[in-house]
Amino acid sequence: MKNAGQSAVAILTYKKGVVKMKIFIITVFLFYLLFCCDSSTKPTDYIPVPIYLNQSGFNLGAPKRFTAPTLDDGTSFQVVNSKSGKRVFDGIISKHIGDFSDFNPQSTDEFMVKAGELSSFPFRIGHCWLERVTYQNAMDFMIESRHFFGNWKERCVGSFGWRDDHHFAWELNALVPQYLSNPEAYTRMPQKITYQKQEGFNGALAPYSKDAPDIIKLIHHGADVIVTQNLMHELLKEQLAFFLY
Repeated sequence: MKNAGQSAVAILTYKKGVVKMKIFIITVFLFYLLFCCDSSTKPTDYIPVPIYLNQSGFNLGAPKRFTAPTLDDGTSFQVVNSKSGKRVFDGIISKHIGDFSDFNPQSTDEFMVKAGELSSFPFRIGHCWLERVTYQNAMDFMIESRHFFGNWKERCVGSFGWRDDHHFAWELNALVPQYLSNPEAYTRMPQKITYQKQEGFNGALAPYSKDAPDIIKLIHHGADVIVTQNLMHELLKEQLAFFLY
């Protein structure tokens, strides 16, 4: 009887807790409706960012476009040197798109797109510019987000080779084509990774050469974790096909 009474009390306590939680959630929702949503505000009162483009920049000889959802077709636009203020290219917006692909300056200056009273964020144009501003950042992210070996050394539940990856990250599916797209560039990049081993985590595969590009070391890391831990999920085993390729 004592145990039954304790169980009944526990059940009642749990139910009261659930009711209190529901009341709290409803109260927060009503508060949001009353104080955070102004019914007098119309959607047209919200002004979106008027000119969308790649803020990092564009490659020489490659497409260069922006989107202007608030501007009418036929609106003229200019590409302006941010440093001098000089207008260096003119064009017309069509279907809310402005195309300045023919503009290929031999300059390290920043530029802006202007249309009417609107201005874009500044950007640069250069030889292999996108590769120059993205490759190392991409590598640094993958290096520092490695499980145990990145900039966070503690265990992350539900993670395998990388923090918070689980089996839907497809790291090798991306890293292998990424390397094959431009092997020479990745070979020239700085080497930041040294081999590390943690019992039960990795080590089934022979260590990689210390002179290998970092992207190859990352591919090895991902495959090594899958093999060492005998991970059998089909999406993880699928990644090994990219490693073998």
